[in-house]
Amino acid sequence: MKVCVTRAPGAEVRRALRRVSRRNEDTVLRLVPVFRRLVHVVPRELVEDEQRRQGDQLVQSRVERMHVMEHTAGDDGAERPFVLELLERDPPVERAVGSIGIDRQHVVARLRKNRRDTAFAAAADLEHAGRWGRQVGFHVVREVHGYEHTSAVDPTLVQARRIAVRSQLLDGSATDVLSTVRQLGFLQIDPISSVAPPQRLVLWSRLGAYDTAELDRLLWEERKLLEWRAFIYPMDDLPLLRARMLNKPLNKNATEWLAEHRPFRRYVLRELDRRGPLLSREIETHQSRRGKDRHDWWGARQMGLMLEILAAQGEVAVVGRRGNQRVWDLAERWYPETETIPLREATRLLDEKRFRALGVKLERGKLVAHPEASADPVPRRVTFLSPFDRLIHNRDRAEALWSFYYRLEMYVPKAKREYGYYVLPILQGDKLIGRIEPVFDRKTKVLRVNGVWWEPGVKPVSLQRPLRSLATFLGADNIEA
Repeated sequence: MKVCVTRAPGAEVRRALRRVSRRNEDTVLRLVPVFRRLVHVVPRELVEDEQRRQGDQLVQSRVERMHVMEHTAGDDGAERPFVLELLERDPPVERAVGSIGIDRQHVVARLRKNRRDTAFAAAADLEHAGRWGRQVGFHVVREVHGYEHTSAVDPTLVQARRIAVRSQLLDGSATDVLSTVRQLGFLQIDPISSVAPPQRLVLWSRLGAYDTAELDRLLWEERKLLEWRAFIYPMDDLPLLRARMLNKPLNKNATEWLAEHRPFRRYVLRELDRRGPLLSREIETHQSRRGKDRHDWWGARQMGLMLEILAAQGEVAVVGRRGNQRVWDLAERWYPETETIPLREATRLLDEKRFRALGVKLERGKLVAHPEASADPVPRRVTFLSPFDRLIHNRDRAEALWSFYYRLEMYVPKAKREYGYYVLPILQGDKLIGRIEPVFDRKTKVLRVNGVWWEPGVKPVSLQRPLRSLATFLGADNIEA
């Protein structure tokens, strides 16, 4: 059984009920205690129990009326108003602004433990529940029959925020680099490092001042992580990635370019076989590229382009780094043997892993939570997020969760920037409360704060602790805030 709670004006509720009446469809009886701050969702079993206790003196089935019992005693003895509504199975109420989803077994288990612990907010945000309780409105309740386990649930906004933060290990629960990368699924690599490269800054947001050499050890010595196409993945995911390498076609331009440069491809593979591992600059220019015009992105040699395409197909691999330069070798000498997984199955498994890592996804404008995600309260820990952090990487999702409009402005002319060149969101607990622009001067070893901007209605908090942690992580001697 899935119970959904939404809020809508009474006129829309009555219109929905009239449509049900005209279609001669059955309605579903629900007992909804309306409290000042919270709304309890009461399953059918408890409705029937309440009916028995009241001597079956509840309302008769009527379509166009709402029946209110002003002083019905709750299970704790307190008297509260109850609202009874008769609704169609799937009322087309488009103005609903919040919903939750729970399965029957979970509700009953929680009820048996402590009935008062089963309160779920009908409001989109618990902080606004009190205000909602004072407003005039109706809570629309509908039941969808069927006892199979659903693949996802509809969380309240507060639950969705908690789930998103906990699933991304931003609640302070991260313990080490390897388990963190495995939970997140991947780290995005980018050379921009006004503060620190994103693959390292994302880990700092979760672990604090960790040993950055650990990431290199896991990549190049222990081989528990791998680098592929500007991302770092757990080596455990290689079977899934290899399915994409071997079966997912290149885009049209890359396919045509590779077909036109078959001798070039054979030359690169032969050089790596004979002399690898090599930096791209250590592979001499192929004769087909000598005297060619310089490409704006790939240069005249286009060695980097060839290596990127061969890596995408799983023929070569990044096997190390010298500074920021990648070291290349044949993939067969670097990747271990793995099982073969069909592309469709690999795609399904990768999608599931990413859903689990995000906890909440935005689907057709609606927030949907992973069924195994935790919505427990999040400690009020303060940290800064990389612009590439998956918590805010999907800008539409970030806006749906926090009404937080965020754009990276480093490519925006300075005069037109709203905030700064490389601004980091500030996370406190499960809320995005502001933005900060820290810049690390590696020559002077000074961490400088160019600006701090708080979200509307947010009371400023101390940032000394996360700034000290960031300074320690970067090796800064001083902080200028």
